[in-house]
Amino acid sequence: MRMLQSHLVGFEPRTEGQKELFAEAHRGFSRLAELRGRRLQSVREGLPGPLWTIVLAGALSQHCGHLVFRHEKPKHACLDDRHVFGTSGSPDFSARR
Repeated sequence: MRMLQSHLVGFEPRTEGQKELFAEAHRGFSRLAELRGRRLQSVREGLPGPLWTIVLAGALSQHCGHLVFRHEKPKHACLDDRHVFGTSGSPDFSARR
């Protein structure tokens, strides 16, 4: 940003066309600097308190819901060694020959 600003400030327009281009470039740079400042400010401030309250309340209700309403995993949702290899957990290659 500083290099762009120093290059822009050091430019001396000579013709009317250059003056118009310089004015447009200056407006664009000012807008860029303003938006960059807003973005940096939002990063420093973080999430507002009410939003944190909603996030934490949702996490707590999800956790409590899992504790209160315990249910088995659906069999189609997980595949472990028993489903893939049979009950012993090791592959049986004898049936392939």
